[in-house]
Amino acid sequence: MCASFPFTQRALSRSPHPSRSGAGEAAGDSLLRWDIRSHGHLVVATVDGELDLATAPSLADGLSPGVTAGSHVVLDVARLTFCGAAGLNLFVTLHHHAELTGGSLRLAGPTAALRRVLVQVGLDDVLLTAPDVTSATTLAGGRRNPASLGASMRAHSRGGPTR
Repeated sequence: MCASFPFTQRALSRSPHPSRSGAGEAAGDSLLRWDIRSHGHLVVATVDGELDLATAPSLADGLSPGVTAGSHVVLDVARLTFCGAAGLNLFVTLHHHAELTGGSLRLAGPTAALRRVLVQVGLDDVLLTAPDVTSATTLAGGRRNPASLGASMRAHSRGGPTR
């Protein structure tokens, strides 16, 4: 089953409200909460909870108004407790849209578990990461991926446990 997200050119071309703050909750039972702040072409979204098939579409809807052509999106995932395939799909969709429109996506503060998943599915070389939101906003628009996923982490994760 493939989830569809509303990141069409039409949905993303709407003009964001300057310094607009948005907060939301997905799935009614508080599985995922988010706060989205837009500052010109910089969008900072903080997510808290579980990002899965039930919650990803709501987050996509919440992000859609602020993610316009040329937007640099920082997605603070430090408090993400679970990220399923639909969450990864949302990250890739955001990344592709940002790349096509001259913007960028950076995941800020991914946990060790999320970094491991990104490595295992081969997205560690596609999705840019930063250790925290401050670093991510400083690097927004840049192509450099900091050493948050060092070579030893990649080798260890791809090679499996070494106990």
